[in-house]
Amino acid sequence: TIPVANSVTNITVYGAPKAKMHPEEFRQESNDWPAATILLYHGPVKEFAGFQMPDDAIGLVDLPTDRYEVIALGDLHSCRYVEYNGCLVGYPGPTEYCSANEPPQKSVTILRFDEAGHFLKLNPDTDIVPIRTRCVIQRTVRNEEEMAVLIQDLTKVAAHDPIVHVW
Repeated sequence: TIPVANSVTNITVYGAPKAKMHPEEFRQESNDWPAATILLYHGPVKEFAGFQMPDDAIGLVDLPTDRYEVIALGDLHSCRYVEYNGCLVGYPGPTEYCSANEPPQKSVTILRFDEAGHFLKLNPDTDIVPIRTRCVIQRTVRNEEEMAVLIQDLTKVAAHDPIVHVW
């Protein structure tokens, strides 16, 4: 697969051909991926995980940072970046509420490039932009009274197409 280039900006993007690869498979196959401005990979990287991962899990040291200016990751629902070996590595987070255990605050990341197509340093104060998302209602319903309160609350926000998680 050849990286996709924008002929106006000279920015190239390569998408890893598989998501959530086994760590050994990732280590072997990523050596053959072509250089580009941006690498897209959908999978967990242990330094970003908020949970215990196996010792052989993919880590920052395994990422091919020598061939990319930005490695944009997916899978973990957080917005977090680090500079590693001169490469910006991180997760932009989801733009929609995806899981009951994540916060409803969402954002988008603006990546800026110079005229030659080289990545300019990320400024979290201006380049991570909060976005408005749908209302999220999470409740545990144990009895009829709690159900009545939930129905009341849902009626108030129904026109805003809320995301509802009920246990």
